[in-house]
Amino acid sequence: MITMPAMGNVTNIDTTSKEERRLPCVKCTGTTRHEALVQVKESDSSPDGDIQVWSSYEIVRCRGCDEISFRSNWQSSEDFEWDVAEQMEVASDHEQLYPPRLISRKPLADKYFVPVSVRGIYEETHGAICNGSKILAGIGLRAIVEAVCAQENASGNSLEQKIDSLVPQGILTRGAADILHGTRLLGNEAAHEVKPLTDTSLHAALDVVEHLLTSTYILPHRAQPLPRRVPRPVAGAPPAPAGASPVSVPAVGASGPATGGTTP
Repeated sequence: MITMPAMGNVTNIDTTSKEERRLPCVKCTGTTRHEALVQVKESDSSPDGDIQVWSSYEIVRCRGCDEISFRSNWQSSEDFEWDVAEQMEVASDHEQLYPPRLISRKPLADKYFVPVSVRGIYEETHGAICNGSKILAGIGLRAIVEAVCAQENASGNSLEQKIDSLVPQGILTRGAADILHGTRLLGNEAAHEVKPLTDTSLHAALDVVEHLLTSTYILPHRAQPLPRRVPRPVAGAPPAPAGASPVSVPAVGASGPATGGTTP
Protein backbone atom coordinates (compact mmCIF):
# COMPACT_ATOMS: atom_id res chain seq x y z
CA MET A 1 0.00 0.00 0.00
CA ILE A 2 1.27 3.49 -0.92
CA THR A 3 0.17 6.60 1.01
CA MET A 4 0.66 10.03 -0.57
CA PRO A 5 -0.47 13.53 0.49
CA ALA A 6 -2.35 15.29 -2.33
CA MET A 7 -3.24 18.96 -1.76
CA GLY A 8 -4.51 18.36 1.77
CA ASN A 9 -6.03 14.97 0.97
CA VAL A 10 -4.73 11.61 2.10
CA THR A 11 -4.46 9.14 -0.80
CA ASN A 12 -3.93 5.39 -0.39
CA ILE A 13 -3.19 3.10 -3.36
CA ASP A 14 -3.79 -0.58 -2.63
CA THR A 15 -3.12 -3.42 -5.09
CA THR A 16 -3.25 -6.30 -2.60
CA SER A 17 -6.54 -6.16 -0.68
CA LYS A 18 -8.67 -8.00 -3.31
CA GLU A 19 -11.74 -6.71 -1.48
CA GLU A 20 -14.97 -8.27 -2.81
CA ARG A 21 -18.38 -6.70 -3.32
CA ARG A 22 -21.56 -7.61 -5.18
CA LEU A 23 -22.18 -5.51 -8.28
CA PRO A 24 -24.28 -5.81 -11.45
CA CYS A 25 -22.06 -7.24 -14.19
CA VAL A 26 -21.73 -5.81 -17.69
CA LYS A 27 -22.02 -9.29 -19.26
CA CYS A 28 -23.55 -11.61 -16.67
CA THR A 29 -27.25 -11.52 -15.91
CA GLY A 30 -27.91 -10.12 -12.44
CA THR A 31 -25.54 -9.26 -9.62
CA THR A 32 -22.25 -11.14 -9.21
CA ARG A 33 -19.20 -11.07 -6.97
CA HIS A 34 -16.48 -8.62 -8.06
CA GLU A 35 -12.96 -8.33 -6.68
CA ALA A 36 -11.05 -5.05 -6.54
CA LEU A 37 -7.79 -5.39 -8.48
CA VAL A 38 -6.64 -1.86 -7.60
CA GLN A 39 -8.11 0.55 -5.03
CA VAL A 40 -7.37 4.26 -4.67
CA LYS A 41 -8.87 5.76 -1.51
CA GLU A 42 -8.91 9.45 -0.64
CA SER A 43 -10.10 11.33 2.44
CA ASP A 44 -10.63 15.04 2.90
CA SER A 45 -12.18 17.34 5.47
CA SER A 46 -13.32 20.90 5.97
CA PRO A 47 -10.78 23.34 7.51
CA ASP A 48 -12.33 22.92 10.96
CA GLY A 49 -12.51 19.13 10.61
CA ASP A 50 -16.27 18.98 11.19
CA ILE A 51 -17.11 17.62 7.73
CA GLN A 52 -15.29 14.63 6.28
CA VAL A 53 -15.52 13.02 2.85
CA TRP A 54 -14.17 9.59 1.84
CA SER A 55 -13.79 8.61 -1.83
CA SER A 56 -12.72 5.35 -3.43
CA TYR A 57 -11.88 4.41 -7.02
CA GLU A 58 -11.56 0.77 -8.03
CA ILE A 59 -10.75 -1.40 -11.02
CA VAL A 60 -12.95 -4.43 -10.44
CA ARG A 61 -13.22 -7.86 -12.09
CA CYS A 62 -16.30 -10.07 -12.19
CA ARG A 63 -15.62 -13.44 -10.53
CA GLY A 64 -18.03 -15.09 -12.96
CA CYS A 65 -16.95 -13.92 -16.43
CA ASP A 66 -13.69 -12.00 -15.66
CA GLU A 67 -15.08 -8.80 -17.22
CA ILE A 68 -13.14 -5.70 -16.12
CA SER A 69 -14.95 -2.48 -15.18
CA PHE A 70 -14.61 0.59 -12.97
CA ARG A 71 -16.33 1.61 -9.73
CA SER A 72 -16.24 4.89 -7.84
CA ASN A 73 -17.95 5.72 -4.55
CA TRP A 74 -17.99 8.52 -2.02
CA GLN A 75 -19.31 8.89 1.52
CA SER A 76 -19.71 11.87 3.82
CA SER A 77 -19.94 12.44 7.55
CA GLU A 78 -23.10 14.47 6.79
CA ASP A 79 -24.95 11.69 4.96
CA PHE A 80 -26.00 8.60 6.94
CA GLU A 81 -28.72 5.98 6.58
CA TRP A 82 -30.06 3.17 8.74
CA ASP A 83 -28.63 -0.29 8.05
CA VAL A 84 -31.35 -2.81 8.87
CA ALA A 85 -28.99 -5.79 8.96
CA GLU A 86 -26.46 -4.10 11.26
CA GLN A 87 -29.10 -2.17 13.22
CA MET A 88 -27.02 1.01 13.13
CA GLU A 89 -26.43 4.15 11.10
CA VAL A 90 -23.86 3.85 8.31
CA ALA A 91 -22.49 6.35 5.81
CA SER A 92 -24.56 6.38 2.59
CA ASP A 93 -22.91 5.13 -0.60
CA HIS A 94 -22.91 7.24 -3.78
CA GLU A 95 -21.77 4.61 -6.26
CA GLN A 96 -21.10 4.94 -9.98
CA LEU A 97 -20.11 2.16 -12.37
CA TYR A 98 -18.47 2.36 -15.78
CA PRO A 99 -19.50 1.15 -18.26
CA PRO A 100 -22.95 2.01 -16.84
CA ARG A 101 -25.27 -0.93 -16.40
CA LEU A 102 -28.56 -2.04 -14.85
CA ILE A 103 -29.32 -5.39 -13.26
CA SER A 104 -30.78 -7.78 -15.88
CA ARG A 105 -30.92 -5.02 -18.52
CA LYS A 106 -28.15 -5.86 -20.96
CA PRO A 107 -28.23 -4.50 -24.54
CA LEU A 108 -29.64 -6.73 -27.25
CA ALA A 109 -27.28 -9.65 -27.80
CA ASP A 110 -27.46 -9.50 -31.61
CA LYS A 111 -27.70 -5.73 -31.97
CA TYR A 112 -25.09 -5.83 -34.76
CA PHE A 113 -27.82 -7.07 -37.13
CA VAL A 114 -29.62 -3.74 -36.59
CA PRO A 115 -28.80 -1.09 -39.23
CA VAL A 116 -26.09 1.32 -38.13
CA SER A 117 -28.33 4.40 -38.20
CA VAL A 118 -30.78 2.73 -35.82
CA ARG A 119 -28.23 0.88 -33.70
CA GLY A 120 -26.32 4.03 -32.76
CA ILE A 121 -29.44 5.69 -31.34
CA TYR A 122 -30.37 2.48 -29.51
CA GLU A 123 -26.93 2.24 -27.86
CA GLU A 124 -27.03 5.88 -26.74
CA THR A 125 -30.55 5.47 -25.38
CA HIS A 126 -29.64 2.30 -23.48
CA GLY A 127 -26.69 4.16 -21.96
CA ALA A 128 -28.96 7.04 -20.92
CA ILE A 129 -31.29 4.59 -19.16
CA CYS A 130 -28.36 2.98 -17.33
CA ASN A 131 -27.13 6.42 -16.26
CA GLY A 132 -30.56 7.43 -14.96
CA SER A 133 -30.97 10.20 -17.56
CA LYS A 134 -34.72 9.70 -17.85
CA ILE A 135 -35.60 12.71 -20.02
CA LEU A 136 -32.83 11.95 -22.52
CA ALA A 137 -33.86 8.28 -22.49
CA GLY A 138 -37.48 9.17 -23.30
CA ILE A 139 -36.37 11.34 -26.21
CA GLY A 140 -34.05 8.56 -27.38
CA LEU A 141 -36.83 5.95 -27.39
CA ARG A 142 -38.89 8.17 -29.66
CA ALA A 143 -35.84 8.76 -31.87
CA ILE A 144 -35.38 4.98 -32.29
CA VAL A 145 -38.94 4.71 -33.64
CA GLU A 146 -38.23 7.65 -35.98
CA ALA A 147 -35.05 5.95 -37.20
CA VAL A 148 -36.84 2.66 -37.90
CA CYS A 149 -39.52 4.51 -39.87
CA ALA A 150 -36.85 6.26 -41.93
CA GLN A 151 -34.97 2.99 -42.50
CA GLU A 152 -38.16 1.28 -43.69
CA ASN A 153 -39.25 4.20 -45.93
CA ALA A 154 -42.41 4.85 -43.95
CA SER A 155 -44.74 7.44 -45.45
CA GLY A 156 -46.55 10.30 -43.73
CA ASN A 157 -46.02 13.82 -42.43
CA SER A 158 -45.92 12.90 -38.75
CA LEU A 159 -44.50 10.06 -36.70
CA GLU A 160 -48.04 8.88 -36.00
CA GLN A 161 -48.74 8.53 -39.74
CA LYS A 162 -45.36 6.89 -40.35
CA ILE A 163 -45.99 4.22 -37.71
CA ASP A 164 -49.41 3.47 -39.21
CA SER A 165 -47.88 3.19 -42.70
CA LEU A 166 -45.72 0.27 -41.52
CA VAL A 167 -48.85 -1.87 -41.05
CA PRO A 168 -49.75 -2.31 -44.76
CA GLN A 169 -46.05 -2.90 -45.47
CA GLY A 170 -46.22 -5.97 -43.23
CA ILE A 171 -43.54 -4.67 -40.87
CA LEU A 172 -45.99 -4.13 -38.00
CA THR A 173 -49.28 -5.69 -37.07
CA ARG A 174 -52.11 -3.35 -36.18
CA GLY A 175 -51.75 -4.30 -32.52
CA ALA A 176 -47.99 -3.70 -32.56
CA ALA A 177 -48.50 -0.29 -34.14
CA ASP A 178 -50.99 0.68 -31.41
CA ILE A 179 -48.47 -0.33 -28.73
CA LEU A 180 -45.70 1.59 -30.51
CA HIS A 181 -47.85 4.72 -30.40
CA GLY A 182 -47.57 4.53 -26.60
CA THR A 183 -43.80 4.81 -26.89
CA ARG A 184 -44.24 7.76 -29.25
CA LEU A 185 -46.48 9.55 -26.75
CA LEU A 186 -44.02 8.94 -23.91
CA GLY A 187 -41.27 10.41 -26.05
CA ASN A 188 -43.45 13.44 -26.70
CA GLU A 189 -43.80 14.01 -22.95
CA ALA A 190 -40.04 13.84 -22.48
CA ALA A 191 -39.26 16.10 -25.46
CA HIS A 192 -42.01 18.71 -25.34
CA GLU A 193 -42.97 18.80 -21.66
CA VAL A 194 -39.43 18.09 -20.37
CA LYS A 195 -41.02 15.43 -18.18
CA PRO A 196 -38.90 12.54 -16.86
CA LEU A 197 -40.46 9.10 -17.27
CA THR A 198 -41.10 6.75 -14.40
CA ASP A 199 -38.94 3.64 -14.17
CA THR A 200 -41.96 1.46 -14.97
CA SER A 201 -42.96 3.35 -18.12
CA LEU A 202 -39.33 3.73 -19.21
CA HIS A 203 -38.59 0.00 -19.06
CA ALA A 204 -41.94 -0.87 -20.65
CA ALA A 205 -41.15 1.45 -23.56
CA LEU A 206 -37.67 -0.06 -23.90
CA ASP A 207 -39.25 -3.53 -24.00
CA VAL A 208 -41.50 -2.41 -26.87
CA VAL A 209 -38.62 -0.83 -28.82
CA GLU A 210 -36.35 -3.86 -28.34
CA HIS A 211 -39.16 -6.13 -29.54
CA LEU A 212 -39.49 -3.94 -32.65
CA LEU A 213 -35.75 -4.18 -33.40
CA THR A 214 -35.71 -7.91 -32.72
CA SER A 215 -38.68 -8.77 -34.93
CA THR A 216 -37.68 -6.43 -37.76
CA TYR A 217 -33.92 -6.99 -37.97
CA ILE A 218 -32.63 -9.74 -35.66
CA LEU A 219 -35.10 -12.63 -35.98
CA PRO A 220 -34.84 -12.81 -39.81
CA HIS A 221 -31.11 -13.46 -39.42
CA ARG A 222 -31.61 -16.04 -36.70
CA ALA A 223 -34.20 -17.80 -38.88
CA GLN A 224 -31.83 -18.35 -41.80
CA PRO A 225 -31.10 -22.02 -40.92
CA LEU A 226 -34.82 -22.85 -40.81
CA PRO A 227 -36.55 -24.51 -43.81
CA ARG A 228 -38.34 -22.17 -46.19
CA ARG A 229 -42.10 -22.30 -46.65
CA VAL A 230 -43.32 -23.30 -50.13
CA PRO A 231 -46.69 -21.61 -50.84
CA ARG A 232 -49.56 -23.93 -51.69
CA PRO A 233 -51.06 -23.46 -55.16
CA VAL A 234 -54.20 -21.34 -55.19
CA ALA A 235 -57.29 -23.04 -56.62
CA GLY A 236 -57.91 -21.90 -60.19
CA ALA A 237 -54.48 -20.32 -60.58
CA PRO A 238 -52.39 -21.32 -63.64
CA PRO A 239 -49.61 -23.82 -62.92
CA ALA A 240 -46.11 -22.48 -62.31
CA PRO A 241 -43.76 -22.70 -65.32
CA ALA A 242 -41.48 -25.73 -65.42
CA GLY A 243 -38.27 -25.17 -63.49
CA ALA A 244 -39.61 -22.15 -61.61
CA SER A 245 -38.22 -21.72 -58.10
CA PRO A 246 -40.66 -21.54 -55.19
CA VAL A 247 -41.12 -18.17 -53.52
CA SER A 248 -38.94 -18.00 -50.42
CA VAL A 249 -38.94 -15.85 -47.32
CA PRO A 250 -36.27 -13.12 -47.40
CA ALA A 251 -33.24 -13.97 -45.32
CA VAL A 252 -32.89 -10.47 -43.85
CA GLY A 253 -35.15 -7.72 -42.50
CA ALA A 254 -37.36 -5.55 -44.62
CA SER A 255 -34.60 -2.98 -45.05
CA GLY A 256 -31.84 -5.46 -45.93
CA PRO A 257 -28.75 -6.38 -43.94
CA ALA A 258 -27.12 -3.98 -41.53
CA THR A 259 -24.20 -2.09 -43.03
CA GLY A 260 -21.20 -0.41 -41.54
CA GLY A 261 -20.81 -2.85 -38.64
CA THR A 262 -19.32 -6.23 -38.01
CA THR A 263 -20.93 -9.37 -36.68
CA PRO A 264 -19.37 -10.40 -33.39
